[in-house]
Parts: sequence; structure tokens; C-alpha cells
Amino acid sequence: MSVSIENNQLDYMELGQAIKEVFTESGNYTFDKQVPVLKVDGKYMGDFFEFVIFEPRHSEPPIIYHTYSPYDIVSGKSSQYCAIFQSAELLLHAEVSPYVSQRTGVMSSLVLKALGYQDMPDKRVLFVGTGRVARCALAAFKLYFPGVRNIDFMNSGSDAAAFTKLASGLGIEAQRGKLDEVEVYDIIICHSSAKEPVLTPELLGRLKQGAFISSFASEDHMELAENFYNTTEAQVIVDWEQTTSEAVELQTALDNGIAKKGDLILLRDLLRGTYSHDNAKKYTIYRSHGTPMQNLAFLQLLMANR
Repeated sequence: MSVSIENNQLDYMELGQAIKEVFTESGNYTFDKQVPVLKVDGKYMGDFFEFVIFEPRHSEPPIIYHTYSPYDIVSGKSSQYCAIFQSAELLLHAEVSPYVSQRTGVMSSLVLKALGYQDMPDKRVLFVGTGRVARCALAAFKLYFPGVRNIDFMNSGSDAAAFTKLASGLGIEAQRGKLDEVEVYDIIICHSSAKEPVLTPELLGRLKQGAFISSFASEDHMELAENFYNTTEAQVIVDWEQTTSEAVELQTALDNGIAKKGDLILLRDLLRGTYSHDNAKKYTIYRSHGTPMQNLAFLQLLMANR
């Protein structure tokens, strides 16, 4: 069955709960991730990002979830699709780009909740980027923390009007911020398309004590300088073990001895409650690069609601 879901939206609270359940029960599934890359004369030109998830069903045939996303730098376009099978039959085929944006957008709020953050009317929040995923993150943030009334934002594109309109509809006053005042921010949520670090080494020493930073940069983008991953100063949370090889700046920090792999916190352990916030650390980073677990969560919701 092929369906169009462009105008549909998942509930962010249900989506967050589904993601939490999938991560905490990840041992019940088999995951595979492949990203074939196109390079011409050594230059990155695009890729084909795909996840495959197997869900055993005891005496029933397993359900197989396949999500895939073609991207090229010439057009600058990317789209996401899913195909779900059981007994070699196609159960669902859909273009799922809006849901991918939602599942990425909800992650900062989900991690903040797991770290023990409560409603935050007095926290200073900065959004770096105002595109589609950033707008999903803002909508989720308001649901998880309904007391928020003000946020700052930075952007280099043409999405500011859409971002501020959404904020206004959510009862949030959004105004332009700047990293020259990084020391005032309690929470920095990055959903940018920056090619070079937005949070540069010079800003590291000025971070507010206890600050939280989330970054979702893709293969050819970067939001944080590598020295932000100093695990002596920071508690660094990653989705899963593979994030270390997928996030270029984190891998560089590991290679250079700035970060220690054994000190990284897996999101699974945080969501299970087996790791708690370390108040001795100066700041917290959540580095995400996307996993099959987040995809599985929204695909299960799609299957339940079809």
C-alpha cells in the first residue's frame, strides 16, 4: 500500500514515548545502517542513506522496516521513504520526510526530560537554525516544556519568518540572538546547515555553567568545534556506538585524545535511567546523527494508525 502523508503529523508526546521504548528495548531488534557515498575526484557529491530494522514476532514472520533517503549536492535535495514488509508482502510504502523531521525535532526535548529538566520559564534558550527540523524542535519543545515564553534564534537562511510565526502561534516570543552572548544561554539547540563550526573554540570558555547543547549535523556539516567534546569538562551523550564514526568532529576529538570513548554516554542508558545527570561536569552535549531506532519508533506509530 502506497500512501501520502505530507499533511499528517504525529503527536510529539506519543512519538517521544515511542522513541524511548524502542531505545530501552533495542535488544529486541536487529538493526543495520548503510550510507553508500558518491564521490567524484575525491569530492563528496551525495549519498544514499538507508536503515533496515528486523522485528522478530516469535512464531509469526518478522516485520522488516526499510527506510531510505537519496541526496545529492547538485540539487541540494533529499527525501525519505519507507517500505515495510512481512511474509515478503509490502504492508506500507510511503514518503516519510515530515516524520523524519519530527523524530529529529523531538530528540532535544526527550533528552532534556531524561536529564531531569522540568518546565523552564526562566531558562535562556537559543535555537541555531530556523528550518523545517528546527521548527519541529520548537513545536516539540513547547509541548514538553509548556512554561517557556521566550526563545532566541539565529539563522543564515530565509526561514526566520516561518520560525517566528510558529513561535507566535505557540505563545512564544522569538527574537534574534547572537553567540557573542553565549554565556547567557542555558540551552542551545542546533539544527543548522553550517559547513564550519558555529560554536567555535573561542566560545568554549564562555559557556554558562550547566549549559546543554544539542547538535544534529550531517555528514558534510559541522556545528561544534572538536574541543567541545572534552569529556573531562563535558558529559557527552550519543545515540549509539556508531555515532562516534559518523560525527566527524567527535571522531576527531577521540582521535586527538580530547574525548575518551569510555566516557561517552549512550542514549539507551540515559533513557533507561541507569545514568543520571553529572552536576560536576561544566556542560552537556547531545550529539545525534540519526539511528534506526528513531525511525522504527515513527514507523511503528504509522503501522498502528494506518
